Amino acid sequence: AKYGLNLKSDYVQKLLVDEVGVMPLMGFTLILPGGAEYIRILSVVPFFLTAALSLGQLSENHPTAPPWVRETFGPLANSVARYRIREYRAHAELLLLFVLTVGIFTGAAAPFAILLYANFMVMRHMMSPWTQNSCRQLDKALDPICGQFPGLKILYPWAKKKLYSFVDPEARKNSSFCTIL
Repeated sequence: AKYGLNLKSDYVQKLLVDEVGVMPLMGFTLILPGGAEYIRILSVVPFFLTAALSLGQLSENHPTAPPWVRETFGPLANSVARYRIREYRAHAELLLLFVLTVGIFTGAAAPFAILLYANFMVMRHMMSPWTQNSCRQLDKALDPICGQFPGLKILYPWAKKKLYSFVDPEARKNSSFCTIL
């Protein structure tokens, strides 16, 4: 336990701002009943990548780890490997958000799951540069495509502005929403 265990607001804030502190809470949103099997399988990917990060750190830094463990999993502790894994995890989390959104309309996901998961993704976007980069890359890919269609040419910038208002610090400061961050 990195921060110990208590229910004070300082503890909850440290936990939510920590890179992996929010992962168990995100996991609870994805085990809600009503989800399709492929969504449950896809939802394991970010947690698997986080576990790989932890395994790399543990195997590299634990003094009693056997040599074969250090040789096998130690390269995951390399800064380049950690950066790539965090980047892939952010892509997987964003992909999961879209799969859940489509899953609502196809009946494969519970509507409450997307509401909870989207709130966690807002927190991830505010505190994770990898999630921000993943969103920028998605926007860079979608912007030229959406600009070619008459309805999407207007709708996409509006939706992007509306979605960004959830994570914009100035917009959040002036809003009446309760926030722990």
